[in-house]
Amino acid sequence: RMSQSQTTSSLKEISRQTFSHSLKSVSPGQLIRGVVSVDTKKTALVIKDKFQSSDGSPRSIDLIQTPNILIIGAGKATQELLSGILEVLSEANVPHLSVNVVSAYPKGQTVIPIEIPKFASVRLMEASHPIPDESTINSTNAQIQSIYDCPPNSALIVLLSGGGSALFETTQSSFSGSGASQ
Repeated sequence: RMSQSQTTSSLKEISRQTFSHSLKSVSPGQLIRGVVSVDTKKTALVIKDKFQSSDGSPRSIDLIQTPNILIIGAGKATQELLSGILEVLSEANVPHLSVNVVSAYPKGQTVIPIEIPKFASVRLMEASHPIPDESTINSTNAQIQSIYDCPPNSALIVLLSGGGSALFETTQSSFSGSGASQ
């Protein structure tokens, strides 16, 4: 029979484990891994969401036909979302897969360690939150320019989270990218 202090200690441990599990289950990276995966052939990125294909199947990106992926994003959780999507893409078995990432995170936020696969190029840029400033405009312009610089038939993945509206702003006069007049 357990003493009252042993019971209390055991309940505290169960509470800690439950709390820890709850936090992990709603982490942005975990949420990405719950809706994005690589198919069984490891040649397609599968997206399970409420906007299914007309036949009801999940949408997918054929990574053989579309080996170039651009990921842009902005928000407080973008780094964790990016970590999740790169982890999923690491499972693909596509010889010429190329992922270019240009993303913004709030000034002062700690840059989290992200395992960057060999096929990926990652550029994280600080931007001001909640009031946009020059760093916000520069970051947004870099993301817009990366869209214009994409090879034809590239896939675009946009990662947005809370704060994204303040971290992704520009003015018409500040953007002078090569495709701005197109």
